[in-house]
Amino acid sequence: MDPNPPTPPLLDQANAAFIQHHVNINVAARDAHNLPAVTRAFGCQVSADHHLVTVFLSSAWAATVLNDLQDNGAIAVVIGRPTTHETLQLKGKLERIAPLSDSDRDAIVTYRASFVADWAAPVFVDAICLYVS
Repeated sequence: MDPNPPTPPLLDQANAAFIQHHVNINVAARDAHNLPAVTRAFGCQVSADHHLVTVFLSSAWAATVLNDLQDNGAIAVVIGRPTTHETLQLKGKLERIAPLSDSDRDAIVTYRASFVADWAAPVFVDAICLYVS
């Protein structure tokens, strides 16, 4: 028997696909007094083995969250698709904070386009607008 069995993936294929397109992503952290801080993420990527999720944050907009993450590493990520209200929440420990790479920037552009396309869907606009005849 293997004394170090492999760690199961964090996400299955369907959830890994779900969280990378057409979704709203919010990241929460807490300080030493358990006071929460929340910021919007600008996309995410899932590692090929589905063991790691990388979220993209703005250092300017997410300064408090980033400071809290550096202090204690406790992180919660809520990913939801506005047009269906399907939502997934991940909780865990921060592995590292790193500057964006060129491929990260490409992923952010792709994420933004998919999010905007979903928000512009007529079914979503119809669902949130009240029509008076």
